[in-house]
Amino acid sequence: MHQIVIQAEGHGTLKTDNNRPRFVLTYGSTRVEVVVHPYTWDMATGPQDDSLIILRGYVTRNTPLQPDLLTFLLHQNTTLPLGMFGITANNEIVFFHTIPASTCDSAHELTLCLAPVVDTADHFDDEIVARWGGDRAGDHLSGA
Repeated sequence: MHQIVIQAEGHGTLKTDNNRPRFVLTYGSTRVEVVVHPYTWDMATGPQDDSLIILRGYVTRNTPLQPDLLTFLLHQNTTLPLGMFGITANNEIVFFHTIPASTCDSAHELTLCLAPVVDTADHFDDEIVARWGGDRAGDHLSGA
């Protein structure tokens, strides 16, 4: 994972949060985080240590969480090929996808997983703000 982050330098900011790597980048009108969390799989042969790479695209902030918006997001979750919409503890709308680090061997593979997350978050922010209000996550990048 360290090599992947080194190859991505110049495209974002590497931060550590509670000793966990966190890479933050911007694309279009969204902010994207790549966070690595330790994880242990319960396998038939016993526990297997790994890490999870969480790719999280921030879509909107300050959007009123109306029932029709939540229904829209849930419907989108059933139609998109990967990832899903969610709501943070701060009521931000995010789009995220999680992959086992053991399956991600290069910056190219990480990019292949990251691109749809970035594109989806960047695509839906304008529609959500136009229909339900709030601000695109990119409108608050100074707080990233």
